Amino acid sequence: MMGRYLLLAILAAVVLSGCGPETPEPSGTGQAIDTAAPATVSAPTESAALSPVSEPTVDVSPIIAPILPTPTDVLVHPTPTLIPTPDVNAPGPELDGIGLVNPRPLLLPEGIEGYAFGVITWSPDGSQFLGNVVADEAITVGDAGYPVMDLYVGEGDTGEVSFLQHNAGWPSWSRDGRSIYFLKGHGDGQQVYYDLYRQSGLMGEAMLLAEDVGFGGPDAAVAEAVDGRLVLRDRGGQVTVLDGDSLIPIWSLVGNEEPSPNESEFFSLAPDGHTVAIGSLNEPLYIVDLENLHLVAQLDTIISSSDNIGWSIESDRIAYTTSEGVFVYDLQQGSQEVIVTRQNLGYPEQDGAGGFSLPIWSVSGDILLFVSGTPDWAYDDTGHRYWYLFAATSDKSQVKALSRSVPDAVAPDGSRAIVSEWDPGGRTEMKLLVDVNGVVLSAQP
Repeated sequence: MMGRYLLLAILAAVVLSGCGPETPEPSGTGQAIDTAAPATVSAPTESAALSPVSEPTVDVSPIIAPILPTPTDVLVHPTPTLIPTPDVNAPGPELDGIGLVNPRPLLLPEGIEGYAFGVITWSPDGSQFLGNVVADEAITVGDAGYPVMDLYVGEGDTGEVSFLQHNAGWPSWSRDGRSIYFLKGHGDGQQVYYDLYRQSGLMGEAMLLAEDVGFGGPDAAVAEAVDGRLVLRDRGGQVTVLDGDSLIPIWSLVGNEEPSPNESEFFSLAPDGHTVAIGSLNEPLYIVDLENLHLVAQLDTIISSSDNIGWSIESDRIAYTTSEGVFVYDLQQGSQEVIVTRQNLGYPEQDGAGGFSLPIWSVSGDILLFVSGTPDWAYDDTGHRYWYLFAATSDKSQVKALSRSVPDAVAPDGSRAIVSEWDPGGRTEMKLLVDVNGVVLSAQP
């Protein structure tokens, strides 16, 4: 995850002009569409020990200020340190066996650092993974320059990574693993364009699917629905469905309001291949069933990116994170509940610097992994801010810190993952292939 956001920062730095949106500070709870209203979310009033988690007692209407983590997003050590660094050896009876074990570095080609290897996606059979790296080339258009991506492929059993092709980025796999998707960039006049391609296997012929779609970011360009249609973002950043030769905005398919002009959306396709969550930095998250073309739910909550969303294996529950904690929305019941709050990790109630991201379900659905961090935690002399991976029971009885390794991509069988970990000696981010011990995770498509 950290590498993905650092890659996004690199992309932004290459552009010679432009500005970004302000961070919103909305609040709210969930609201089901054509279902009963969700239960009120509540949270504890006092800080609690990491295990067990105290039961929520008061209503919460969180002020959400999304934080996008990067390996070096805080450069000054806070004084004094108020929040104890998590103890990965602290007991948690139901969670003690969970861990990331047998770490081995990805074998990246010479000249490529771990932080540069991003947008990682596993093949459906778990034998290989794709990732992109910023190439030594930029598309010059007018007064601006845009980076070109190079595509690499890795072996799932050894972690050995090799070059695949030039000018191909933001990759993903077809559901059957027989094809890959990626974007190619080119300049024309005063604009840069990205075209979507599908390629048969890793060495087959690439076929142009759509011109002038998508743009660089921390996510794969497309996700393939179960019926073969593609979910992607158009040039304006709106989430669309590519059906044949037609690009159709999803908001118009379900009668939702048109997003604000130039409002960049993100999406997360559920494991069932037809339920998709869509959000943006300024608009509430909404959930759509593409199979029956209806709006399932709209949460009156701002989610900052797809890294703040995690689907259950049955696609019936969605976990999401904000700066206030980890929450779960039940699509069938139309209800939501709080799993972990700032107070549970000892964060001061008014300290907006702490953040949560990357909720990942266990296949059994009784455990949630997530990432959290605060500027008070474990700096080294590089000024690096550490983020920690936690596990929590879905019944809210326990939460436990696991490691400082942050998952980038979980293998389809849920037993392996590629993670990012900071190397203070080398002053860089490492990419590691690890085994997941004690739990089987639900990999996202």
